[in-house]
Amino acid sequence: MNPALDSQIVIGFLALEKGFVTEEHLRACAREVGSRDGNGMRLDQILVAKGFISEEQRKVLGLASRHFMAMKKVPQFGELAQELGFVQQRQVDEALQFQGLDPVRRHIGEILLLKGYISFDQHYQVLQAQRSAIEKVVQRSIVDRVPQELVEALKQAAQPAPQPAAQQQMSYSPTDIIPAPGQHEMETALPQNAPPKPQAPAAEQKTVDGKEVHVVGDYRIIRELGRGAMGVVYLAIQRSLKRKVALKVLPRALTVSERMVSRFYREAELAAKLQHPNIVQVFGMGQEDGNHYFAMEYVEGVAFDDKLRQEFVDYPEVAELIAQAADGLDYAHQHDIIHRDIKPSNLLIQPNGKTKIGDFGLARPKEAATLTAAGTIVGTPMYMSPEQAQGHKKNVEHRTDIYSLGATLYFGITKRNPFLSEDVQQILRMVVESEPTDPRKVNPMVPLDLATICMKAMNKNPNKRYQTALEFAQDLRRFIAGEPVKARTQTRSEKAVRWLKRNRMKAAIIVLGLILIFITIELVSAYSENIKAEKLAREHGERADEEAEKRKLAEDQRDDALKAFEDAQKRQSDPVTQPEQPEFPEPPKPTEKVNEKLDKAKGAIYKKNLTAALRFVDEAVALGPQFFEPYYLRAIIRNVRGEWAEAKADCDAAIKINPGLDGVFFQRGIARMNMRDANRAVEDFYKAIELNPRNWRAYEHCGQIFFRQTRYKLAIEQWEKALDLNPGNLQIEKQIADARALLEKEE
Repeated sequence: MNPALDSQIVIGFLALEKGFVTEEHLRACAREVGSRDGNGMRLDQILVAKGFISEEQRKVLGLASRHFMAMKKVPQFGELAQELGFVQQRQVDEALQFQGLDPVRRHIGEILLLKGYISFDQHYQVLQAQRSAIEKVVQRSIVDRVPQELVEALKQAAQPAPQPAAQQQMSYSPTDIIPAPGQHEMETALPQNAPPKPQAPAAEQKTVDGKEVHVVGDYRIIRELGRGAMGVVYLAIQRSLKRKVALKVLPRALTVSERMVSRFYREAELAAKLQHPNIVQVFGMGQEDGNHYFAMEYVEGVAFDDKLRQEFVDYPEVAELIAQAADGLDYAHQHDIIHRDIKPSNLLIQPNGKTKIGDFGLARPKEAATLTAAGTIVGTPMYMSPEQAQGHKKNVEHRTDIYSLGATLYFGITKRNPFLSEDVQQILRMVVESEPTDPRKVNPMVPLDLATICMKAMNKNPNKRYQTALEFAQDLRRFIAGEPVKARTQTRSEKAVRWLKRNRMKAAIIVLGLILIFITIELVSAYSENIKAEKLAREHGERADEEAEKRKLAEDQRDDALKAFEDAQKRQSDPVTQPEQPEFPEPPKPTEKVNEKLDKAKGAIYKKNLTAALRFVDEAVALGPQFFEPYYLRAIIRNVRGEWAEAKADCDAAIKINPGLDGVFFQRGIARMNMRDANRAVEDFYKAIELNPRNWRAYEHCGQIFFRQTRYKLAIEQWEKALDLNPGNLQIEKQIADARALLEKEE
């Protein structure tokens, strides 16, 4: 049915319902309609012409029919969005709760869009499905109650000249149902013809293990896996190759639109061109009985945002997961394909820690940029690049994906979106005009280098972002390896220039003010020169101070570890000085040659020559594998070098020989903490405290773990204990203050 025909049938139905006409009146109109061959008056006009209804009643019927078409018995937006797999029930409930408190009573679709639960494209698809549902309501609920002669006459009158099947497909604007004044137009222009759809063998029903299973072509469906932006995904077996696949099927509600069918097959075709370990592979596609599907690689795992919610993910792991996604994007960009919808839910994380990019539903070949109407927006607001948010399609190229991946990294290290607002249009404005809050201000524990990488990827100027996804990945891996990164924090002057470019009117006012200030400065030039010199020195000194602070912290930790090692040696040689501890067998004392190697290793450490230190301690282990000291010192060196797994192995060996030393458990806790084994790291730190209640470093590291897990109260408790043992420690005092501030925000 078409909208005009629907409307005329509804008018006939409502005229009966309201008692304006009888069935005989409608039958008479049917004869009149049938005689006009679709070129005469509409049904409501005929009813007036025949005197069956008044002009006032015709207006009432027109208004009532529009209301009926939009509302009566039509599935709600939230229900359809959930049915299509775009949202979960909790997200719909949250949006409804927000709507109840919203003074402007936004539509549920806008709220879901605002919260980042659906993209603009998904919003449009739900509206399409809702329009299709209205047609079904008209057919099911009304046609049977209107005289059949009228229905047939209306159909005949509305029937246009024969057209090719492709032209008979109908499309609707989102404003057909819910107008959105001032909102960006949705994407409407697509490739003119849908790609050819391969035909699959007819579906079969077979009995396997006494159960009926559905067989589609070469695929036997096992169960539903989930619902995504463009379809329902099933676990299936490809019978010819006996392998598991994910079978994606376009929802029936979307098959009414040739545009959606075209997009569905385009996703498959583009993804099939990309053969990369960090991209979900596509194996084949087909169609049968009106069902459109394609088969792709079955990926076991969870989405990136779900992983962050379900478990503690340390910063190096977040960096590695994003770096793998950057690897996949770089490959796609080399093949001239832009994803355009990179976000946490489109990155799939496997149990082995590998990242896969999925959902190429909005992807485009570079040469297809002009196929989308100018001024339209595509993607998810929270993760759009500024050029996407402005609808500048010619400017949307591969660096748009780099921005979106940077925004995804921002979410990974802060657990929040880069821009927060209760209005979609405001979010789009913020993406274009505002700078995201520095990740370290959101979470002070974020490493400086990682925050700097993130902000470079999210630079509003594409020329100042990483120019390739490969550069992005390489800088992330430099951070993981503890090497200097190429990204640099912006100076105040750079930030000022960017602000002036975005706010030209304000800049003009400021310039006038600066002229006045300049005149004043000339009068007190000597004083101002001193001020400028001091300011310049501060700017140049800030980064040096940060680097010096980091070096001092690392040196302090190294020196503390060495002091603990030397204390352990003293306690070993002088049992009287040992604190009260559980009874353990006395470990063997190292030989003179072993001690000589250990002393050389310690000397090399103090000279910051860790390579030489490791060589000496390796020789000590070879000379005396039965002594715990060489393993202990080697664990310290390897922890400083970031060789966590090797450090843990050395600690394990040392503990087997001497299970009564707190420092070894502390070092193993550090290794486990950096290997993202937080629970066992805490166990080791607590064991170190049990063996030596004055080990304040163990309390401090427990606090760091709890802070990263957002368990701020526990973190504060641990840090306060550390501060009791080491009063006046400014670093711990700052950490406590940061945790209390975040705790107040939560409460």
